[in-house]
Amino acid sequence: MAPVVRLRLHRALVARPRNRPKWGIESVARRNLTRRILARLAGATLILAVVTTWAPIAVAATPEPVRLGLTPVGPSDRYFDLTMAAGQTRKLRVQVANFGSADVLSRTYAADAYSIVNGGFGAALFGNQPSGTGRWLDYETRELRLKPGGTLTIDFQVRVPDQAAPGQYLASLVAENVDPVQSGAGSVALNQVNRVAIAVAVEIPGPRHPALGIGAVSYKVAAGFSFVSFAVTNPGNVHLKPSGAFILRNVSGTEIVRTNVAMDSVYAGTDTQLEVPVTPPLAPGAYCAELHLADAATRADASTACLPFTVAAPSDVAGGTVGHGPAAAPVVRAAIDAATGQPVLLVLVIVILILVAIAILLFVRRRRQREDDGIHQEGRV
Repeated sequence: MAPVVRLRLHRALVARPRNRPKWGIESVARRNLTRRILARLAGATLILAVVTTWAPIAVAATPEPVRLGLTPVGPSDRYFDLTMAAGQTRKLRVQVANFGSADVLSRTYAADAYSIVNGGFGAALFGNQPSGTGRWLDYETRELRLKPGGTLTIDFQVRVPDQAAPGQYLASLVAENVDPVQSGAGSVALNQVNRVAIAVAVEIPGPRHPALGIGAVSYKVAAGFSFVSFAVTNPGNVHLKPSGAFILRNVSGTEIVRTNVAMDSVYAGTDTQLEVPVTPPLAPGAYCAELHLADAATRADASTACLPFTVAAPSDVAGGTVGHGPAAAPVVRAAIDAATGQPVLLVLVIVILILVAIAILLFVRRRRQREDDGIHQEGRV
């Protein structure tokens, strides 16, 4: 239990001088009321700061992050890059390793690969059964406990279906910790699963048919950042890295943003999103955006007209306006809750509270000084 600190400073600050002349009843009552309110506010602020300072801070020992490795055994140490014919089978080996300092119960499995937002390599989560190239991998899902520095080599094979068409294909192998590692404290705690994935790229020789498509436009605001997003598809059989230009116009057609954009890999047969950050966030109203993309290696390209979208007005903040009336107390409480478990932020909140208390005390003292000076002057008159 946190120690309770009782401060009675406000009583000393508002103690009335014994020989003070009697002023008008109304002016004395008003001055005393103001002084009592300010002094009690200062005392409450100091109590809050001291109790918050002495309250036990729930900072759990941060566990060391899980550090797993997944490495091909063979010519490449990054990923599997295979050229195979339809109906062909290849035997391969991969090594799972624990680079951390504690035992880890890990899980490894085969998964489909996909293109992440703005392009790049992503692997499907555990529990999603492979429906694409991931089914070509004869790789048993297994759990294994690895000691610090421990490794395990796993044999598996890739078999290309007999009817597979020419083109570029992608699957993945994944290793992750089975038991989530809890991090954070206070009001926010996260269960972390650290994953490592490597690609299994398969190329089947034959004709190439690069293609690129652009779909619908949308607008979103997330964590204080705003984005205009376009759906991007690669319906061809060749991996692409498109780049080009993004243009944003207001309702009257005036250009307000023009910028170059570049994506990482958009893999054959996958779709993703291109997100363009817009700063500051757009005001409510009607807009339109156009996108022009092309892949330099294959010359596949796609363009749109200025596609319309609407930015809705933001909803009001629930519970009142920050900093006014009864909403101010929850805001202070929320600031303290957010700081709990984060020592640097907690200290900053405490310092601010103490500075506010000092400012109030100085104000009360200077007001009292001016009143005392007025009493002496009145006595001389």
